Parts: sequence; C-alpha cells; structure tokens
Amino acid sequence: ISKELPVECERAVIQFPINEVSRNVLNENLKPEVFFISCYTSMLSICFESIEYFRNKFPSAKIIVGGPHANFMPDSFLDSRADIVWSGEIDGQLHQILKQAEGMKQSNTTQPIFMKNTSRLLTPNTLDWKLYLEYSDHENRQMPRMMISRDCIHKCSFCVPRGVGKSIRERRKSLDIFKNDIREYRSLKEDDLLHIRFTDPDFLWDAEWNLQVVELLYELDVTWDCQTRIPNNLKSFSSLLPRIRESGCRSIFFGIESTNQRVLKLINKNYTAKNIDKVLEACTDEGIMTLCNLLIGLPGQNKSDVINDVNWACKALIDGRLGCADILFLMLMPGTEVYNDPEKFKIAISSNFSWMNLEQRVQHSTDQLSTELIERLYEEAIVMLSNTYKSILSI
Repeated sequence: ISKELPVECERAVIQFPINEVSRNVLNENLKPEVFFISCYTSMLSICFESIEYFRNKFPSAKIIVGGPHANFMPDSFLDSRADIVWSGEIDGQLHQILKQAEGMKQSNTTQPIFMKNTSRLLTPNTLDWKLYLEYSDHENRQMPRMMISRDCIHKCSFCVPRGVGKSIRERRKSLDIFKNDIREYRSLKEDDLLHIRFTDPDFLWDAEWNLQVVELLYELDVTWDCQTRIPNNLKSFSSLLPRIRESGCRSIFFGIESTNQRVLKLINKNYTAKNIDKVLEACTDEGIMTLCNLLIGLPGQNKSDVINDVNWACKALIDGRLGCADILFLMLMPGTEVYNDPEKFKIAISSNFSWMNLEQRVQHSTDQLSTELIERLYEEAIVMLSNTYKSILSI
C-alpha cells in the first residue's frame, strides 16, 4: 500500500516480537497516526496483544486490521479495540479506508467498523511489491523473504484460497521489480555475498517462468532457496535442474503433506505421489538440499498412512534425500474447504474449537483418527524424527 501514500508521508514496518508485548517497540518521540496490522490466523493472539499495545500507547492513532484472518473471520475482531477491520485486498482502496478512519472518534467501547473490498482484483502492474525482511535468528540478522507471485493455481482443501472464485490465476511480480528488490537488499547489507528466500507455489509448474527467474538470479550472482510444490512434469524439471543449481539454488522446500496418493487426491493435491522420491533424488544428485513438511490428521488418513509417512521421512533423512522434515498436525484455517465444509471431508470440529489454540492443540477428528490419536501420533512422530536426527549426527 505504500505507493498510495503521499510522498511526504513517513512510514515504517514494525517487527512485533512474540512474547515481548510489554517491550517498547516504537521510538518515544514518534507520534504515529495510523497502524495497519496484517494478521494471519496462527498469529491471532499476538495481533490482539499488538492492538491493545498500540491503543494504550497511542490512543489517538487509528488501528486498521486486515490480512488473511480478517478476510475469512472478521467477527473474531468484534470485541477488539481496532477502528476498522478490512476484508479483501487493500490495493487501490487506501484513500477510502483512511477517509473512513479520519471521520471516526476513538472510544474504548466503540466496536470496529467492518469494511470489505468488493472491487475486482487489480492487475500485477498496479500492485506494490515492496521488499520486506524477516528475522532469521535471535541475533536479529535479517534476510529477505520475497513473494514472486500472488494467488495460486492450486486449490488444496486445507489451504486458505487465493484469488476470487473460479478465475484464480497467478499474478506474477515483474522481474524488473524483483531485480530492483535484490539490488536494494544488497545495498542495505553492504555485502557482495547475498542469500535470498522466496515463495512461489507454481515455480516448478511453468518451465518458461522458472527459466526466466533462474536466469535473473544467475545474472545477479546470489544464492537462494525457495518454497514451492512437487512438480508434475519430471522431464521438464530434470532438464532445468542443472541451471537451477548453477544459478545459486541451495535448497528447495516442498509442501508434500502426504506420500499416499489416496490422501493426496482427497485434499486436492494435484501431483503424483510417485514423483516425490524422483524429485528429491534428482535435487540431491544435483547438490541441492531438499526439505519438506508432512501433515497428520488429514481427511481419509489412517494410522498406517501416518506411520508410513513418518517412516518414509526418517529413511529419506538417513539416505540423504532429505535435509530436514517438518511434522505438523492439520490446522483448520478459516476460509479453507475443510473448515467450511467438514462433513464433506468426514471431519468433526471440536466443540470447544478456538482460533487462539490453532497451533497449540489438535481441534478436530476424522472418520479414521480421533483427536487423541492424532495428538499421540504427532508426539510419536516428533520423537522418531528427533531420534533420526540424533543418529545422523552421531555417525
């Protein structure tokens, strides 16, 4: 949204630390007028804490909340002390929102105004793809986390949908902007050695786009890793892999979720399970580390499926096909198919379901797995992976 702000307007991004709400995160001399808070469901509790912090410290400032959770569950903010809860993309709507906020009088008892963007999605050329940084460790070293596409052609049942209706398509970042972002970050770091990370779910699904990005990265002399999906076209992927490695790729993180084809089909993962090992082996042979995540508690998944997935991950780690595997339990995100239509997926949502507990507790059962069994399998999987890592390190 920064392109829509007046040139003379000062703006800043605040890294709001988890479990450090009482810490002074802003310069005492600043007198901010507006806070824009983007909230992902798993960070909902931190969002509420930040709203309270900013409201108490800067009572005259306007607080506008948006982001994925506000899009799908705006009522969650009904009792918050935000001024406006915004659903939908904010690009092109900033002046409308600020005009609404300007006419509001702040009151501790006033409920937020709920607003929604009903206009059509904007084209990529009008979007502001500004570079942002993330903390990579507790020493506050920073690396850029870049999106090179918005929206996603995939429609996984457990993932928050992107785009509108049936007209979902990728909106890709201009490569000129991507290049400028990397150059800007290099100047900030004042270091010729530069490593970047980017996310693009469809990166390996479009050979032409893949090659364009890879050639740009090769030209800019960086090292990089990315988060993407297992490709379907192995022939195309294999032919591009040497150039991917030459361009500086160090690792690729794949959202695998399950190695069982039946489960993959139920959750709308549109790749073939047989491709998983072939892709990992091809990357490893090329000197690229592979990482992945697996989910427990998926629709149609039974106990044997979970055990097989964990055993597969442990063996892949030992064999060197995987550098790291993450195990998570299924979280019922707002807006996803599994949350909106649990009966279709034979899922039962816990009666005491809470968005605040989304990452801390299993809050569903399936026709194959009880809540307690999902929790137990998750704990056992963590132990198995930990023991596998220990055995590898002791070799």
